[in-house]
Amino acid sequence: MEFVGSSTHKKHKKYKKHKKHKAKDDIISDLPESVINYILSFLPTKDAVRTSVLSKRWIEKWTLITNVELDDSVFYSSKKKSERKTLQQCFINFVNRVLLLTGSHSVESFSLAIANNYDPSVLNTLITCILKKRVKKLSISLSKELTFSTLTTYYLYNHATCLEELVLTIKTYYSAIKIPLYKISGVFLFTSLKLLKLYGVTFTIDKSQQIIFSVLKKFESQNCLWLSAGVADVTLELKAPLLESVYIMQNRVPLTSELPCKIKFSDSRLKEFTYEGDGMTKDIVLSDPPSACNATFTNNFSSVQETETRVSPLLEQFSQVKRIKLQFYTEPNVAILPKFAMLSYLELGFVDIKFLLGLFQNSPALNTLLFKIV
Repeated sequence: MEFVGSSTHKKHKKYKKHKKHKAKDDIISDLPESVINYILSFLPTKDAVRTSVLSKRWIEKWTLITNVELDDSVFYSSKKKSERKTLQQCFINFVNRVLLLTGSHSVESFSLAIANNYDPSVLNTLITCILKKRVKKLSISLSKELTFSTLTTYYLYNHATCLEELVLTIKTYYSAIKIPLYKISGVFLFTSLKLLKLYGVTFTIDKSQQIIFSVLKKFESQNCLWLSAGVADVTLELKAPLLESVYIMQNRVPLTSELPCKIKFSDSRLKEFTYEGDGMTKDIVLSDPPSACNATFTNNFSSVQETETRVSPLLEQFSQVKRIKLQFYTEPNVAILPKFAMLSYLELGFVDIKFLLGLFQNSPALNTLLFKIV
C-alpha cells in the first residue's frame, strides 16, 4: 500500500535534489575573482554592465574590468530619429558611469567610438577624463570633426606617462581631429608610448617644437596634416631613438590657407620606411636614415613636375640605403635622381625605360633587380 503523503515526500526530495544540482551548474560564479574579471574584460562593455542584474554578488563585478569599449552606435541601432536626443544623453550618462565606477583600479585599454553628433565640449570632457585614468592603450574613433580643447591637449601631452599605444581616427575624409599644439607650452614627452597610429589628424604649431618618444617603435600616419599657424619655416621634430618603422600615406589635399610645417624624425633606428600618396614628401625630413633601412615609395603624381619637386627631396635622404622599392606612374627627370652608392636591392613597379636606365647609372652596387607589378 502506498500513502499519498509518501508520494508527495518523494517529489519534494526529487525537487530539492534537482535544485541543488542546478545550483552546482553555476560554475562561473565559483571561479576566482581574477578569472571572472578577465572574462568580463573581453565582453563588450555594455554587455559586461548587464551582468550586474544576475544577482547581488554580480552588481559591481563589471566595475573591475580592465578593457573598456564604448561605442555609441550600439545605443542608436534600430531606434527612431525622434529618440536621438534622449539616446545621446543615455550614452553620455553611461560613459560617465563607466568612468566613475571603474576609477578605483587600473584600466589597461580604453576604446571610444563616436558615430553621432555631440557637443564638442562634452567630447573633450570625456576624452580628458579618459586620459586622467592613465590607461596603457587608448583608441579614439570619431565620425565628425573635433578640435581638442586646450585642457584636452594639455592632458594628452602631460598626463599620458602610462600610455603605450595611441590610435586617433577620423572616419570622414574631409574632417579632422585637430590638435592645436601652439596653445600649450613645455617639453612634450611620451615615456612609455611604443605604438602611434594617426588617421586624419591635424597638428598645428606656431613655432618649431620637439616631441620626445623615449621607446616609440612604430609610427603610422594616414592623411594627417602638419600645419604652421601663420609662421613660415617651422619644424615639428619627433625624437624617437628606438623608432624602427614609419608608414606615411598622404592622399588628402589640405583645404586651408595655413602653411605646412616640416616633420622631422631624429635619432631613430629605422628598419622600414614606407610612403604612399601624392603629397607632403618635401616636408618629411629624416636625420641620417641608417643604411639597413628598407625604403618603399608609391606615388600617384599626375605630372613630371610634381614628381621632380616632391619625390626627389625625399629620395635623396635615402641615398645610402641598401634596399629600395619604387612604384612611380610618371617619368621624372633622370638628371635629378640621387646617387645610390650602397643600393644592392631594387624592386620596381611601373617605371619608364629612361628612369630605369637612370637608376642603373646611379646605383653602382646594384646586384638584385625585381619587377613586381601590383
